[in-house]
Amino acid sequence: MRFKLNTIMKKLLILLVGVFSLSLVQAQSGDIDDRYLELLLQSEKRTLINEAMALTPDESAAFRGIYDAYEAEFSEITKLRTKMLKDNGAAYPNVSDDLANSLVSEMYKANTQVYKLRNKYAKKVARSCSPQTAARWVQLDDMINTAIKLSLMVEIPLIEK
Repeated sequence: MRFKLNTIMKKLLILLVGVFSLSLVQAQSGDIDDRYLELLLQSEKRTLINEAMALTPDESAAFRGIYDAYEAEFSEITKLRTKMLKDNGAAYPNVSDDLANSLVSEMYKANTQVYKLRNKYAKKVARSCSPQTAARWVQLDDMINTAIKLSLMVEIPLIEK
């Protein structure tokens, strides 16, 4: 059974609406803790990936362990990225040149870490399952993480001159 791209996009849109709604509630009330939002995103991401991957039982067992290890490492990068964005957001609108330079450097570093991490785990998936399975996972993971990142980034004000 093929998992169609439009099905993925519909589910991704639902995920984004949920993330955006929770982010708005958090911004307005401060009641939703960052850890709760992270766990919710991980759970929704996992569900979407499991459905879209359409793995055989043997592939599923191998993939699950690799994916869990990936998500544990990815979570650490996400924590650093979130802290960086909050620190920079707290300085807004008075962002100094030094802070702006630091932001650019930290954003580049975080993005590079994500790509290296995804490549590391794609190789493991390719060896344990197949190169096609690894490529499908990389596509899905990139699509989902880009959408989540975008939905969260729209809340951060642009640095003014």
